[in-house]
Amino acid sequence: MFLAIGSFVFQSSQAELGVAGLGRAITVTGDGDIKGIALQRTLVMTEAAMGLTSVVIGLRAKTRSEKSLARIAMGIGLITMVFAAVHLIMTWGVVFGSGNDRMGSLIAIVLALVGCTLSWLVLRSHSN
Repeated sequence: MFLAIGSFVFQSSQAELGVAGLGRAITVTGDGDIKGIALQRTLVMTEAAMGLTSVVIGLRAKTRSEKSLARIAMGIGLITMVFAAVHLIMTWGVVFGSGNDRMGSLIAIVLALVGCTLSWLVLRSHSN
């Protein structure tokens, strides 16, 4: 019953604003709340996925001792750190917990650092 009432209120608030919500990632309710995935959240999820990819490729490069995989992981990790740093700089004065996903960028930087460290270990062992 609560679900039916909630969906009715949500649909009527969308109709008041003229937001169809079909084919869009973001819908705005009558209260001004944003429902769905916002642009910053999408960017942070992409950063985190790239950081995790760097870790996975770095682990595979470490176990297989492959220099080419290590270079790929290092490149992905460095690109991730640049994107996450730009996101942190853009949201510099904002408080944590305000919905700007600064913590996600920090997690992406940590994942990228782990991937770059694993890659560096492989590349260092091949240089000797």
